[in-house]
Amino acid sequence: MKFIKRLNDFYRKYIFTFSFVLLFLMARPTEFGEETGFFHGYAIARPIIKVAVGRRLNEAWIKASSGMKVYEVSDRYKLIADEASEVLIRGSKIQLSEKFLVQVGSAENRREAEKLAEKARAKVEGRITIAEEVDRYRGRRLYAVRYGDFLTRGEALAFVKKLNEASIEDAWIYREEVAWLEKNAFWALVDNQLFQFQEKTTLYLVPSSQWSFLSFNGTAYRGMFIIQMKSSGLQIINVLNLEDYLKGVVPVELSPGRFGELEALKAQAVAARTYAFRNLGLMASEGFDLLATPEHQAYGGLSAEHPLSNQAVEETKGEGLFFQGRPIEALYTSTCGGMTEEGQAVFGGLDLAYLKATPCVEEKTTEHQVRTSRPALHFFLGPRDITQEISLIASLGIIRGEDLLEWPSAYLKESVKTGEIEAWMKAVAAYLKIRVPKIAPPSEPIYPASFGYFVIDYLGWTERMHHLLLPSEINFLLRDFPSLQEKERRPLAYLIREGYFSLPPKESLFSQPISRGEALLTLARIIQKEKNPLIKARFLGIDKGYLKLEINGEISSLRLSPQAFLFRSIDNETFPASSLLFLGGEAVTFLKEEEQVVWLRAEPTAETNVLDRESSFSSWQVRLSREELSRRLNESFPIGELVDLRVLKRGKSHRVLELEIIGQSGRSTVRGLRVRWVLGLRDTLFTIDREYDEAGRISHFIFTGRGWGHGVGLCQVGAFGLAQRGATYRQILNKYYPGTKISKLY
Repeated sequence: MKFIKRLNDFYRKYIFTFSFVLLFLMARPTEFGEETGFFHGYAIARPIIKVAVGRRLNEAWIKASSGMKVYEVSDRYKLIADEASEVLIRGSKIQLSEKFLVQVGSAENRREAEKLAEKARAKVEGRITIAEEVDRYRGRRLYAVRYGDFLTRGEALAFVKKLNEASIEDAWIYREEVAWLEKNAFWALVDNQLFQFQEKTTLYLVPSSQWSFLSFNGTAYRGMFIIQMKSSGLQIINVLNLEDYLKGVVPVELSPGRFGELEALKAQAVAARTYAFRNLGLMASEGFDLLATPEHQAYGGLSAEHPLSNQAVEETKGEGLFFQGRPIEALYTSTCGGMTEEGQAVFGGLDLAYLKATPCVEEKTTEHQVRTSRPALHFFLGPRDITQEISLIASLGIIRGEDLLEWPSAYLKESVKTGEIEAWMKAVAAYLKIRVPKIAPPSEPIYPASFGYFVIDYLGWTERMHHLLLPSEINFLLRDFPSLQEKERRPLAYLIREGYFSLPPKESLFSQPISRGEALLTLARIIQKEKNPLIKARFLGIDKGYLKLEINGEISSLRLSPQAFLFRSIDNETFPASSLLFLGGEAVTFLKEEEQVVWLRAEPTAETNVLDRESSFSSWQVRLSREELSRRLNESFPIGELVDLRVLKRGKSHRVLELEIIGQSGRSTVRGLRVRWVLGLRDTLFTIDREYDEAGRISHFIFTGRGWGHGVGLCQVGAFGLAQRGATYRQILNKYYPGTKISKLY
């Protein structure tokens, strides 16, 4: 019996141990790509992506919405917390110095890089290294050929000058940080318990349940975190499903609030998915796939998600762009300035057929003409143009619109009559849906103070005036009008504070009767503040005589009144018009009465047909002093004092592809995207103007340009413009990536 008992104990002990080891191995750290239960049922669906959301940190603060498990990982897992709510992690780094290298070129494979190094060495002796790195825009590996090390920037600049003298002109300075890690400097405070770890320890932070989420420094993320200690500091990696990752990319790359067109967001989702899928493993040597910054793709986690962009991701799930059977390099730029550029011209490398210079305009532009039979009349009150206010109250029936044509030029300047005030106030009360009180109208002549009292009493604002207006405000607003009587000061001060009435330029005007124009302007302001009838929308087109307007995401069809008031806004000024021309997608403000548009204003928009004109970076200008630019350029090139800049070559989109920098001590040529970096500009689509001092020397450079970004591939704001005009996401992608096909990536 004792033997049998021992045998049973043996089986219980070792079968349990075997089962535990088997379960442990099933959750080994390297199997992130498998769609299996992960740590007690927590699962991440394939494909899985690892995104670096924090690097080179001294400290990281992680919180869980409803608990997280914390594992210490080396050759095995060790659970150090089961239901932690927050973790504070610290790892110190000490920067010793910085070093500089001089890059003389790069190649797409090591053999070509070695040939380039041999040619350079034959011209100038020195220590040459070949560094493998990642092209942050094109998502490809490059082999950089560099001379060095140099301990100071001055030594590196002197060597660049030496290279230039040997006809190696395309040389620039590469800075590298040199740092070490303090021993035993990696520790974590898990809730209230302190843990200290070895330098190479990795932590896994896993939500305790599928509905819990983690946050890092206040930003929420789906999935789990890997915390690593690197020589440069802490590294935080978010591990999650690729579709969930895209939900945090699309709204950051193309804001649904500013550019809320579903088809444009779907195009962005497909491009971002293709880029991410093609570049899985891009930064594998660093322990992750992609950075969470615009160097790869901007990623804002769960905190950045928006219902409309989530819909775009979900409705294109798994879709990517292919060329000749392979996922493409789906580059995209914020604003192309009217035309994208060839990928090879900006980045070098292979000439990719789908990254071609593409005009950012509609192939078949549709123009929509909106007309009215009403003459474009102007109404002035002194120097002020009050046409919009007069037309607004006419559209609401406060005054008769047909009477406007018969008004003599002096009509608005004349004193208002008692009967007019009474009729107008009755119409205002009807619009505001308030009871018409039994109040005697002011007797003529009607002065500003008596007009103010009548308006306040008629609208039932007496309590507002007495309880919401401080005596100090009355004294402050009317400090320059001491002769006003006490009973006159309060109503005037209230109307002035609320913006309904304007302070006159001199005190004597308060003792003059109020004009029709002043009375009507006051009533128009009251209506706009109390119950603004104007609606903001986006003009989509004209269909069978009806205006198609998008209002808060909903599309309405409204007929335009033949007698509608039309306005056009240009350069912060608004003008009446007899007709308006739309291309589609423009912002408008309108007023409707009985399902008819009776008042319509086209909001400011660039006078151009390019699709990205909605971007604030569609055009820009930067003014830099010669001294300021000289300091900037001398950080990379040993040119001495800057003399001038000369454009050597432009691309098909007229972007600057080669720029010569001319200095007193030498010249350097900058190519491709580095032109933008060294000048610190938004894009390379620019012209250069110069200002001169009294001695005839250049004092300032004026860069006038268009666009924001590298200018290659999908134009994000252009995609929005196309979507506004009814294009589908497939049509958008076909325009900016010609010859590609949309198929399933997974």
